[in-house]
Amino acid sequence: MVLGEIRRARDVGYVSLGAKVIWLACESCGIERWVLLRGGKPTRRLCRSCHLKLSALYFKAGPDNPAWKGGRCLTAKGYVLVRAPNHPRATANNGYVFEHILVMESMLGRYLLPGERPHHENENKSDNSPSNLSLMMHGQHTAFHWTGRHHTEASILKMSLAKRGKPMPKACVEALMKLGPLPRNPATGRFIKCKASV
Repeated sequence: MVLGEIRRARDVGYVSLGAKVIWLACESCGIERWVLLRGGKPTRRLCRSCHLKLSALYFKAGPDNPAWKGGRCLTAKGYVLVRAPNHPRATANNGYVFEHILVMESMLGRYLLPGERPHHENENKSDNSPSNLSLMMHGQHTAFHWTGRHHTEASILKMSLAKRGKPMPKACVEALMKLGPLPRNPATGRFIKCKASV
């Protein structure tokens, strides 16, 4: 066989119907073998053993991994995660713990109890300086964020409708923003529903 020779996959022992293969040398070790073609391009440049050796590097955890970035990462919600594999909470996040929890625990000199939550005073989830964190019980923390001081009436209405599985149409939100304070039912104190969202 000659390097670059193309044949039908079925002719060289593959079960694939209509697929083609090319005789290529591995870019790492030089071993020649048949490689499937997809869209006219080879699917693999490396042989199986070289591919496994290379991928073994990337399966190493921590500083041994070539993609290591120092053990800190940012979540989609804006919280900072820090690698702390020996921490009791590390099992839930693959060896990582929220940085604000670690900072609060170092301030207290103990692990947080089950109902305790660190609160970010300036609402910036990535600012984990000790001066920005305070300790609250879970219920206090939830009540603090739901007092209405942090949400407009329109956003409270949107959240309450979304919680019931009824997303508010954009036209309703725009109309409500123009009205100002939202209309409430005097008997129940609840918001009056927008007709488009019912």
